[in-house]
Amino acid sequence: LEVFRNWKEALYAKFSPLPPGTTRIIFRLLFPEADTRRRYHMQETGLSLEIMKCFGVNDARLTNWSKDGHSGCLGQEVKNVLEDTLSDSDGWVCNLSLQDVDELLDELASLSPWSHSSLDTRHSHQRKRRSRQEILKSLYRPLAPLDAAVVTQIILKDLDGLLYPIDSEQSTTEALKSYNSLSLYKLNKEDAMKVWDPENRMLKTYSVRNSLDDASTAFESGTWLHTPKVGSFLGMPKSCKARSPSNALKILGSSDLVYAETKYDGERAQIHVELVDGTDPRLTIFSKSQRDSTLDRIALHPIIIRCLGLNSSKTKFKKNIILDAEMVAFDGLHIDEYWRIHGLIQATASGIRRKHEQKSSCYNLRVNSAERYRNSSNTKHLGLVFFDVMYMDGSSLLSVPYWKRRILLEDLITPDPGTVLLSARWALNLDEYMTQTSESQKRYIKDPVLTSLCNVFVERTILHFEEGLILKAACSSYNDPRSPWVKLKRDYIPGFGDTIDLVLLGVGWDKERGEKLGGTVESFVFLLKLSHEKSGAFLPHFHIYCTSTYVDTNGDARESLETLNFTLKSDGLIPFEPANMKLPYTFSICHTLPLPTALLAEPLVIEVLGDRFTKTSEHEPYQPRHPRILKWFRPSDRSWRESVKREDLDDLVANVLGLDYINDDNEDEWANRLWGKPGSS
Repeated sequence: LEVFRNWKEALYAKFSPLPPGTTRIIFRLLFPEADTRRRYHMQETGLSLEIMKCFGVNDARLTNWSKDGHSGCLGQEVKNVLEDTLSDSDGWVCNLSLQDVDELLDELASLSPWSHSSLDTRHSHQRKRRSRQEILKSLYRPLAPLDAAVVTQIILKDLDGLLYPIDSEQSTTEALKSYNSLSLYKLNKEDAMKVWDPENRMLKTYSVRNSLDDASTAFESGTWLHTPKVGSFLGMPKSCKARSPSNALKILGSSDLVYAETKYDGERAQIHVELVDGTDPRLTIFSKSQRDSTLDRIALHPIIIRCLGLNSSKTKFKKNIILDAEMVAFDGLHIDEYWRIHGLIQATASGIRRKHEQKSSCYNLRVNSAERYRNSSNTKHLGLVFFDVMYMDGSSLLSVPYWKRRILLEDLITPDPGTVLLSARWALNLDEYMTQTSESQKRYIKDPVLTSLCNVFVERTILHFEEGLILKAACSSYNDPRSPWVKLKRDYIPGFGDTIDLVLLGVGWDKERGEKLGGTVESFVFLLKLSHEKSGAFLPHFHIYCTSTYVDTNGDARESLETLNFTLKSDGLIPFEPANMKLPYTFSICHTLPLPTALLAEPLVIEVLGDRFTKTSEHEPYQPRHPRILKWFRPSDRSWRESVKREDLDDLVANVLGLDYINDDNEDEWANRLWGKPGSS
């Protein structure tokens, strides 16, 4: 933090007054992960190839950036390569200004369909749009090696790998043992805003609007912009995780009345509606990631219009409104499984997420799941569960107590079973027990509030198969740091999650987890599949279908990962080379997964903890949601043949999710194609 403060003072001393827009550019570049306008549609693999083309080099360091002996950071490898390639790199002078770099990044982002539409509009007037490679040459070639490294990580939206590097000279085991996350202070945008703007205009604006651009405008214009803006993303509350029902109540112990709301298994939808005379209602829908998903979720538009009475005279607001909801999949009148949402979006979206066909597995099998959802006789469809209102008719409701916002919400929304719901909730009165019962009495008198919460939790998660509960203090404001929302789920409570024995077959690299723990290996989790005949002999076949980056066997994730890494390397890893691998088994890989860097010569049985079960697509097996590795067993202790079989997995999932059966109409067809056998057509 002191480094940033000194840099700011030096910048002002040398260049004051700063040109208009400088604050916006600096914060966009310093915190690229918070720059939601720009998406570059490139990760390390693609960007490294583009950079090699840009400079006319072919250096293995740029493609092997994540392997042992390398930095684990593509930007650092770019710096190393350019320092070795360019003459007089120490005395390099860059002729690009901050504004030049910002504009080139805008132009680069305009090529991605995931970027904000304003970027595409801004550059569409050009007579001939430049290619990605042409833009990258204009951006990279004037840069010194260190500057090029920084720009690389900005495009990857991750400066941490460069600012807080892993020691590439250490082995994975040494790095994990010596790494101490507390020894570093990572600059965050909130603290940077406090340093940049001591009057806190930036911070207060950002806490509401969640926009670096709006926060920068507030600072440079000297105005206060700390009220919501229709059409701009509003910062969402972050929930605390409760480790037990009693822990949940302890977090909210200062509140007299708490409501336990059902946590619905869907995707967040922040809905903005603006009424303009003579035109249709203007709808904007943001996802939890702050992306404008209005076109993706176009199937929700008529639902929103109906439930707010916008197609009649029943609407209860006059100008505009911002609502919080969960987008869920319905099957008739009942909420369906979370994974169904993906297919419904593909079937109904307008724009980049609409798809007609989807490849499945490595057998080039095409799955017409989107077509199935488009069938008019299908009972599955998207819907909404509303749970809050934050803004109405030009007035912010952020400081209004939750109980009042809920009353207003119930007056605004017209429920429609099977399409629109209001979140279910139960009142828990803490006042009587927390304030009128003495500490000595609490030892002998059973807590009625805790009992009530436990009963609700068991009923909703065990008997009704729901995801969990969100606890909210009745008098709390929206996004209240003193009374946060508290999330209670089964997998948060030790011993209450869903565990399953799977097969660990390979390893790979996960950038974010590697940077957090200081290690360089990700663990891949695999489901054991049935054997099939190949070359006259029976070989076991595995289907690689999910991954886990979390290993925690003793309460210390870093030590657990270090121990697993050591075990895997000691037993031998076979580099992943699809054309030249001699393995005692065959395998297939789900098309949505990255390829592993190495496979195990002998598979290991692992115990995996998850938050219930889900799928990546209709034709993939069920997998643990948010999987974490709890145990692993050496082959001498347990054979991989003792892991779960597909048919046993289906029975387990049916019990956990409350399904009468695993609903896969094409189960036999899928199995035949997976094993390369003729279909039933």
